[in-house]
Amino acid sequence: MLSVSHFSPLVRHDYRLGVPHDIPAWHEALNTDNARYGGSDVTGRGLAVPHDGHLRVTLPPLATVWLVPAPAV
Repeated sequence: MLSVSHFSPLVRHDYRLGVPHDIPAWHEALNTDNARYGGSDVTGRGLAVPHDGHLRVTLPPLATVWLVPAPAV
C-alpha cells in the first residue's frame, strides 16, 4: 500500500511517485477528498500504471490517498 498525504489547498496534477517495479498497476482504495466525506471530489478514478518506476497521479487538496496494487486479471 502507498499512502500519500497532501497538506496544501492546491490540486497537484501529474505528481510523480516512485513505486516498486514489480507491481504492474495501482488503484485508489481511499481518497479523503471524496464527496462522501465532504471533500471536493478530486479523485484518480481507474487504474494507475507506472512508467519507469513512477506513477503520475493527481493529488487532491488537503487529503490523504491510499493506493493499493491492482488485482491481477
